[in-house]
Amino acid sequence: MTAGITIARKRRTVGTIVMALAVAIPATTVVAQESASPGPESSAAPVYGDPVVGNGKKQWAWAIGLNELPIIQQMQKEMVSYSASHGWEVLFDSGTANQIQPMITSVQAWITAGVPAITVAPFEPTAFEPLAQQAVGNGLVWSAYAIPMDTMHAYVSFPPCDAAVLVADAAIAWIQANDPDAEVFITSNPANPAVACKWEDIQARIEAETDARVVAIQEGNNTVQALEATQAVLRANPNVTVVIGTNDDAAVGASQAFEAAGRDPAGVFIAGFDGSQEALEEIRDGGFIKATAALNLRRLARKVADTNMLLATTGQPAAGTPPLEVIEPPVLVMQGSPEIDEILAFYAE
Repeated sequence: MTAGITIARKRRTVGTIVMALAVAIPATTVVAQESASPGPESSAAPVYGDPVVGNGKKQWAWAIGLNELPIIQQMQKEMVSYSASHGWEVLFDSGTANQIQPMITSVQAWITAGVPAITVAPFEPTAFEPLAQQAVGNGLVWSAYAIPMDTMHAYVSFPPCDAAVLVADAAIAWIQANDPDAEVFITSNPANPAVACKWEDIQARIEAETDARVVAIQEGNNTVQALEATQAVLRANPNVTVVIGTNDDAAVGASQAFEAAGRDPAGVFIAGFDGSQEALEEIRDGGFIKATAALNLRRLARKVADTNMLLATTGQPAAGTPPLEVIEPPVLVMQGSPEIDEILAFYAE
């Protein structure tokens, strides 16, 4: 057992889960050899035994603090269904809009109840570090989601800065081909500085690689915020033709603002992140939104579930073991991309 695992050590990748933990897997547990998180297309599926930590119940928990977002709700639905197929229960926090207090309240209750495996999106890592140390000290398994922590046994990530590169590439290509002197608006999410590359890096690249100019960066992390922010920017800068949203909900809000202003979709480029249903439908149909750095949400949800169930049934890694890093890479989706139908089919379930 270990009192905590620091991210400073070299991390294990998802491809080495089985090899790294094989000696700790009980005889009743069988793990797919290809990956600890097989997708629906995999011919092999993991079978998990009983937890060897915590209260012994087949439970794991996910605190995300963004429960109002449809994309999160769809992931939770998949987590519940997939975990139930293994006889496990999933617990969720009640937080919204990156509010950490409801998350902290839920996590503290889970630790007290001895929930074997807990995964948290630590928007303020220092606020969650004491809880991580308490959980690990109580023998539980702790994973970080999206943002790494000093104390963690695993880290599930979908590199936001890799996604920012994809979106910047698409925006720059559109600007160079359609509006070389474009005026650009970018929304931000100051509550989550860990993903600042979505606005800071994209601004830097656009201004370095084109003659376009970023006229404003304003907070807008959901549809309503981005709609209002984009409307204000368009009033002050009516020639804006490019908007980058911090996520697809922000992109949808920006799209609504351009539609209300009577603009032609052909002369506007809006991009977002994650691959929400509404954004993908608009990309497919040739609307204002032209691109998103999308995630395979089914696979990501299952990777989170598999990581928790696997570690709960194998126990805390030995002292000095690097944190397990589980990665779901983003993919650029534009009109005609085959991923559109695949991800939309997931939403339709």
